[in-house]
Amino acid sequence: MLDEIKIIFIDLDGTLLNNKHEISTRSIEIIKKLVEKGIYVILCSGRSTSDIIQKSQIAYASPIVVANNGSIVFDYEKNFKIYESVIDLNIIKDIWNFSLNNNIYITFNSTFKRYKTKGSTKQAFIIDTLEELEDTVTQIVVESPYAKNIANLKDFIEKKYPNIEMKNIWEIPSVDSKFPIFEADISNKFNNKGNSIKKILEYLNIEKRNAMSFGDQINDLEMFDVCGTNIAMCNGNKILKQKANFVTKYSNNQDGIAKFIEKYL
Repeated sequence: MLDEIKIIFIDLDGTLLNNKHEISTRSIEIIKKLVEKGIYVILCSGRSTSDIIQKSQIAYASPIVVANNGSIVFDYEKNFKIYESVIDLNIIKDIWNFSLNNNIYITFNSTFKRYKTKGSTKQAFIIDTLEELEDTVTQIVVESPYAKNIANLKDFIEKKYPNIEMKNIWEIPSVDSKFPIFEADISNKFNNKGNSIKKILEYLNIEKRNAMSFGDQINDLEMFDVCGTNIAMCNGNKILKQKANFVTKYSNNQDGIAKFIEKYL
């Protein structure tokens, strides 16, 4: 199978990373072998650019990353933005005001920095006013202890801004409380891993049939649309597994990717 593969896109959390957010030695060895064979290995995640670059360097992957769920594609070897999708400042102001009045905490993601309002669980610079934002924003992450508040913000955005989309709504355990936190991503519409991977394939002049991807969650669906061969993790989402060409036998905690690739390397 790998004779036809020229590029592999790999999600991080729940896919390449184990539940301790680590990349195993076995996975690093496999990625190094792939890159040495001339195959691009590109990490794709909802994480920040700097965070993914760090993981990419640890894994000896190729120097291109897809960050903020597709809002940014960055070649860190050339220090070059292949693609960036910036949210309009007027829209940011509206989302800021709505959130402050509805018990919603915000994190703003730019290419290299993260800013947050008080109450957000993310690691970021705390800001009290929008004037403290020093960068353009490519993605907004919102959190609330109340699912209804997130739903109300979604309705507000859909009615006022047809080109903005809220997606990837999660219920996540809270570290400080027994109650969960509800979280969602906001970005320009049609902004996703799949759209960004298209940009990379054009940039590197690689066809869809020569692209492979590994993922585990709903936000990897669009990635599967633009790659010729797609592998879902056995620990992944049921819908994603139904769409995959293959499902790994082993989970992200059992070197699922490494063991799958070893069969074809």
